[in-house]
Amino acid sequence: CVYTTKIVILFESTILPGDRYLKEYVITNEIYSFLEPTGLNVSDVKHVLHDLVVDRKNSQLTVIIASIDARRSEAVQGAVNTASKHPWVQKIIVIWNTPNEMPDKVRRLNTSKANVEVIQRQNSSLNNRYGPNLPVHTGAVMILDDDIEINNATITCALNMYRADPLRIHSFGDGRHVSRTAYIVDNKKPNFLLPRMIFDKSFLDAYYQQEYAKLREYVDTQKAHCDDIAFASIVTRLTGKPMVKFDSWMRTNKTLSSAGLTGSPSRFKDRKECSRDILDMLNWTLPPVEYRKCFVETKNVKKTKNHKRLK
Repeated sequence: CVYTTKIVILFESTILPGDRYLKEYVITNEIYSFLEPTGLNVSDVKHVLHDLVVDRKNSQLTVIIASIDARRSEAVQGAVNTASKHPWVQKIIVIWNTPNEMPDKVRRLNTSKANVEVIQRQNSSLNNRYGPNLPVHTGAVMILDDDIEINNATITCALNMYRADPLRIHSFGDGRHVSRTAYIVDNKKPNFLLPRMIFDKSFLDAYYQQEYAKLREYVDTQKAHCDDIAFASIVTRLTGKPMVKFDSWMRTNKTLSSAGLTGSPSRFKDRKECSRDILDMLNWTLPPVEYRKCFVETKNVKKTKNHKRLK
């Protein structure tokens, strides 16, 4: 109906550019303030708003993995195999993030499973994994690096965290303290978490707003390519809400990590530089991370040597 069309357009466009962003997106009655520009009556569209809220609370998941290194093909394949078997995962998007020839293991993922799509990009920008034109049709999005292993419980826990509070970036990554003068490991009082994260798909559109074009260009040209810090800074600034840390099982392939950006001798120096520049561009200070517990049933999860029950 006309009312439905108008309110969907309203949600998809009006709230994205402003600082109010998704602050009143779910649960609260303040959400109806977005109706004012249209002149619509609340009673006419209340059912539509309810459906949108329910959609987030019952959302399935899209997993995004970007890679440029053929040596990481097996790790990518392992993450895809795990995610594709989870009943809550609607789609896995693998981005071969370079014009270089795609390894056979990555290419075959396109035909090995119905819910996997492999996309090749002609540049190696880490911004590509936040692209608003990616085929994402779920409320929840999970971004994973191409050198980590997860299991069934990891996905269940992450999506439960998102469903409980879609307005946050949730992550089971290690903590860092990021400021204009520092970039240090900090798992006690961090304000930033490494990108093993789950968040709302509308944050992809937020990151690609025109006002952040120079920031995305900086991410592409600066040595550390701090897309994760840029993304977290933009979203926390828009929503006014800190990142959320939850514990979940994962394992990093240290051999693969040491061969990539993480293994650079100047990594922390370069990340300190980009932290300062990004926060200066946004005139923002990342707020302290919040901690939340996640409970999942693991009796049907295949246990590995390093598997632990979430508490």
